[in-house]
Amino acid sequence: LEEIARLHGYDHFPATLLSEQLPPPLFDPEMDFERDLKDALARLGLQEAITYSLTSPEVEKPFANSAANGYVELLNPISSERTVMRNSLIASLVPVTLLNSRHCKEVRLFEVGKVYLKVEGQKLPSEPWKLSLAMTGTRTQETWDGPKEKLPGMDFFDLKGILEGLFAQLHLQDVSFQT
Repeated sequence: LEEIARLHGYDHFPATLLSEQLPPPLFDPEMDFERDLKDALARLGLQEAITYSLTSPEVEKPFANSAANGYVELLNPISSERTVMRNSLIASLVPVTLLNSRHCKEVRLFEVGKVYLKVEGQKLPSEPWKLSLAMTGTRTQETWDGPKEKLPGMDFFDLKGILEGLFAQLHLQDVSFQT
């Protein structure tokens, strides 16, 4: 049909208005906040990673302080490496960071996504949104008159700077850091 319209000429079709008014756009504050969060992190120099929601307990074991109630297990897993729903984002983000660090001197990644926490006595899991950040490699600084200046490796204060910038862009006030 598109080919016929193209051969006939799009300009030969009459312009018509819709018979009804378009419905007002739906406002989804959760989706808007997620988009603002991702945009803010991208402006701060991080790249988004999207990892699988399916994982295995062995992969999450080093990071699983939230697996007290166990995992949401799949009845029919697609592979032996993807038998449960994830309890943390960091368990998926660390291998991606390591893989990227083999090819880049500086890796700055983030992931925003849901985790799936088993709730005792309920059929469906809790699905809270989480944010995970991973940064590694050498730090670089732009100079006005030449190439990037290499500094020592990234540390806690680089992460703190990213978080302070994020909170400022999201207009979050009265944020404090504790050790």
